[in-house]
Amino acid sequence: MAAASHLHITPNAKTPTPSPQTPPPLWFSPTTGIYTSKHPSIHLPIDPNLSAVSALFSHIHNIQNPSSPAFIDSSTGFSISYTELKAMIESIAAGIHQELGIRQGDVVSLVLPNSLYFPLLFLSLISLGVVVTTINPSSSLGEIKKQVSECNVALAFTCGESYVKLGSLGVVVIRVPESYDLDTIRVENPKFYSIIKGEFDFGVVSKPLVKQEDVAAIMYSSGTTGASKGVMLTHGNLIASMELFNIIANHL
Repeated sequence: MAAASHLHITPNAKTPTPSPQTPPPLWFSPTTGIYTSKHPSIHLPIDPNLSAVSALFSHIHNIQNPSSPAFIDSSTGFSISYTELKAMIESIAAGIHQELGIRQGDVVSLVLPNSLYFPLLFLSLISLGVVVTTINPSSSLGEIKKQVSECNVALAFTCGESYVKLGSLGVVVIRVPESYDLDTIRVENPKFYSIIKGEFDFGVVSKPLVKQEDVAAIMYSSGTTGASKGVMLTHGNLIASMELFNIIANHL
């Protein structure tokens, strides 16, 4: 399988057709209206039963130093290495499954600012075959209600004022701390602490069969020109993005 390297554009009646004196560039076909990338196609994994998380961790062996930081918390300097990340994702996924009863096909919302918890939760959830829908923490109650209803959200991870907003909608909410101070989390966020630091055994979790065609996330537009709309992203979509960034990283 190869990533799409061309884009079809419907001809616009207002756009002048190139004349013989000004021929179109080689990467555009006026006959088909197709723009073709000048870069070579990216060959994607062909295994249909490949999840985005499995694809991500398949690249760890290519990293020169797996103990180097994968994520760094800017406020505390706390870091997670690539090797530690895999173990954490498996443990958190097992904790979410065992402690919260979340299973493949459920929709869980992340209503979080940028923090270490966002990628940890996102990767853990989609590894279980859960569909994640993200919501901007600054969204109004009406906007949150619309997305929660359309996506049939079963559970939400959030912090700050969004905790009250989601709770008023009858959604099961897990409060996420705004720092990575584990001593504070143990006292103020015991449920979340138990999931993060429970060191659950992923081996006892019934492994769902997650396919590339399965939906991994539902992302909503900002609604600038109208009502916000959801877009479904499959595991295959995420894998394609990973492969693209992997090629870019190898050329830096």
